[in-house]
Amino acid sequence: MRTKFLLMVIGIGVTLAGLIVAAMIAAGAWQYRAVAQQAASKTLDTAQSIHKYVDEQRLQHLADASLGIAANPDFASYIAAALNPDASAGQARDVASIRDRLDERRRAAHLDAAAILDANGVVVATVGDSFLAEHNLTTLAAVVESRRSGAQASGLISDDRRIPLISVTPLLREAKLEALLVTGMRFDDSVLKTMAHVAQIDFALVSVPPTGPQVLSSSLDARDSELLAKGVSARRIPLLETDATSAATEIQLGEETWSLRTVALGPSSGKTFLLSLVPPPHREAARAAIEPALLVIIVALLAVLMILLAILWRSVLRPLIRIAELSERTMRGDYALEMKPAGIGLVRRIGEAFNHLLNELDGYRVAPGTPRRRATDRR
Repeated sequence: MRTKFLLMVIGIGVTLAGLIVAAMIAAGAWQYRAVAQQAASKTLDTAQSIHKYVDEQRLQHLADASLGIAANPDFASYIAAALNPDASAGQARDVASIRDRLDERRRAAHLDAAAILDANGVVVATVGDSFLAEHNLTTLAAVVESRRSGAQASGLISDDRRIPLISVTPLLREAKLEALLVTGMRFDDSVLKTMAHVAQIDFALVSVPPTGPQVLSSSLDARDSELLAKGVSARRIPLLETDATSAATEIQLGEETWSLRTVALGPSSGKTFLLSLVPPPHREAARAAIEPALLVIIVALLAVLMILLAILWRSVLRPLIRIAELSERTMRGDYALEMKPAGIGLVRRIGEAFNHLLNELDGYRVAPGTPRRRATDRR
């Protein structure tokens, strides 16, 4: 009977320990996932701040470069004279010379594109990248604002392929608006790679034209870029429909899990998006950071469990086993027994009640002076 009881107790203890360990592992896995998601969210917040900072710096560089060109008196006078030839002398606008002079200044300032508009907002010449030539610059909000206020204005334009920053700077002569200088810088792979290098994550630029979503550029390597393009074209990558910032989500690129945040860009809301992607190595780093702490917690909990089991054994289980042994001996007619009080609480009271029961049994008492045999609980 004792062997069966001990086996039952051991089985219960092992089962209890297994359940506790399983619960701790499950809690650790949940905690790891929560910590990994929180770390990814913080990383994405940092990436968003870096994107904002890079945009501000690029826009400031664009504005300063444009002011440098427009403030050059020789350039401003030349453009004003070229735009206003002496019609009585049979002169016409020399668009070719305007284009040559403008392109020379653009290259010196390391700008992607530039254009000259007359005082009425009509495009006279464009140089550099084609994104300015492909848009109706006259109706751009920045152009309208600069013509109205006579001050520099800036903004974004979107053509579902690029998100250029633009700056509009008035060319003034004696406080009179003579022309508008429009300059622009692309949002391309080089910008994304610079941001990725600083943030230590990856970025991608995605557009959603009527023909379907497509990746315009990214800092990903060739394999991951292809996987992202497939996911975007198959609409497995969540995109926004409003001009907003999404919460951090998880996506699958091949067999790897990435964390993602999507930001809608440009004036045409819901058409072009910047994707911030936290690669798997960052997630593994978060896991490696939390694993030692989880291991310490598990070991500590197991130690506490062993201590509790030891207390349970000494205070409850061992006294109960002793009572069971003495009960068997009593059933065989051996009444010259006594249970040494042991255990705590109810278990101790059971031992005392057992002794009282033995004292009440007929024929238990012995002659005066005869020592009573004692069954102690020292084992």
